[in-house]
Amino acid sequence: MVLFLWILISHTFVDGRAAVTTPVESLPEDTDYDQVEVTINQEKGSRTYTVYRQGGTNETALYPGYIAGHGCAACSTASILTAWAEETGEKITPADLVENVEKEVFGEEKWAKNYSKSFKRQMPLSLYGVSLILDHYRVDHTYVRAFEDREAVEEITAHLKKGLPVIALYSSINRNEKKHKGSTGYHTITFLGMTQENEVIIGEPGGSARIRFSTVEHMIPYLFPCKDPESTACYFSGRKKSGGYILVGEKDESEED
Repeated sequence: MVLFLWILISHTFVDGRAAVTTPVESLPEDTDYDQVEVTINQEKGSRTYTVYRQGGTNETALYPGYIAGHGCAACSTASILTAWAEETGEKITPADLVENVEKEVFGEEKWAKNYSKSFKRQMPLSLYGVSLILDHYRVDHTYVRAFEDREAVEEITAHLKKGLPVIALYSSINRNEKKHKGSTGYHTITFLGMTQENEVIIGEPGGSARIRFSTVEHMIPYLFPCKDPESTACYFSGRKKSGGYILVGEKDESEED
C-alpha cells in the first residue's frame, strides 16, 4: 500500500536566514507501510520521495531476504532516486538496484562476489557505492568522508534548510559516550528535510515507521568519518573504509574546474 503525501511550501527564518521547511503538522502520524511517498519542499518547488521499508513487498526475488537483512542502503538510495525520477527518466526500486543497477555500475565481478556469499556474509552498499550510483544517474552530490562534528552540524543543517537531502551511515554507538561491550550495528538512512521546529525528517527503512524525527545535533555523534579516503569498496567492508555522509542535490565544488 502506498501512502501519498502532499505538503505546502513553507519558508521560515532561522538564524536570520531564509529556510525551507516542511510543516510537521502536514506529516502523517501513521507511516507503517512498505512504501510512503512524501513531498519535501525546496527553495524552488519540491521533490517527492518514496521511502521504502526493508523487505515486505520491496524484497528482491533474486536474493530473497537480502533487502530485509542488508537493504537499508539500497532502500535509502532508491528513495533519493525516486525524487530525481523526472531527470533520470526512471523510478528505481531497491530490488532494481540489487538485481540490475549495482551489476551495471560496479561491474559483474564485484556484484557477483557480494551476492554469491552466504546470506550472513553479504554486505549492504557502502556510501562510496551509493555515490557511484548517483554518478551513474547524474544526480549532483558531494560525498563527505572526513568531518569534524561542529562543521558537520553546520554543513548538514545548511543543506537541509535548502530542502536538499542527505544520505547518512550511522552507528548504534554514540562516539562521545564511553565504550561499551557488545557488537556495533550500522544503518543507512536519509535526512529528507527539516520541520519548522528544526527537526530532521528522517526517511527510515527499518522498523515499523517510514518517517521519524531527530535533530542534527543529536544524530552527528552517531555518524562516523571514513578513515580511508582512498577506499573504493562498493559494499560495506568495515568501519575504517566506510562512514561519512552524502550531500545530495548540489555539485561537488572540489571536482569543478
